[in-house]
Amino acid sequence: IRADREDATMAEQINSWEEVKQRGIELFFQPIYNVKKHRITGLEALFRVKDGKDGYLNTEEVVQEAENDGWVHNIDLWMLRQCCRYFTIFAEHGIARINVNLSPRTCMEEDIGDMISTCLDTYGLQHKKIWLEMTELGLIRDKDKLIKTAEKLRNMDFCLVMDDFGKGDSNFIRLMDFEFSSIKLDKELVWGIESRPMGMPIVETMMEFAR
Repeated sequence: IRADREDATMAEQINSWEEVKQRGIELFFQPIYNVKKHRITGLEALFRVKDGKDGYLNTEEVVQEAENDGWVHNIDLWMLRQCCRYFTIFAEHGIARINVNLSPRTCMEEDIGDMISTCLDTYGLQHKKIWLEMTELGLIRDKDKLIKTAEKLRNMDFCLVMDDFGKGDSNFIRLMDFEFSSIKLDKELVWGIESRPMGMPIVETMMEFAR
């Protein structure tokens, strides 16, 4: 669902996690299809905030406001808890992992690894059941600290995912700094496979390089 400009403005007026909860929050799961096994083996968690008109606010706007105002970790940790809570149910249907976003500000939390680990341990889940998608890496200015955070998470047996590869700061340079378990191509690249002459060759080259 694409929010219109009015909904985006409403998102910009949200000032706290309490306001988000009052509006109503929902978690959607997008399937991850395994082409080798020919079936869905994973899910990606998606955060949505109700707009009060049978729709949803612009998620990017809400998350950006949360990032700017310093409460985005509430969103990330809420999503993490919900994914852990429902994982056993999904596992009964062949789901092996769930991808959860980590915002730049959350990535820089000193004890983020311990917080995530405690959450998974509470629900009796192995760390590799929840994959962590690192988003908007370019917004993080302290690259050294980010690298240390990523190393700590990997040492704790978490799998890291690069989001929106091929766009902005999610590029080949980042592959030199981090060891990712998975890479998600930006949607513009995928949509351009058939509509642009060099679409397929470029995507195939990027996938081969990433392997």
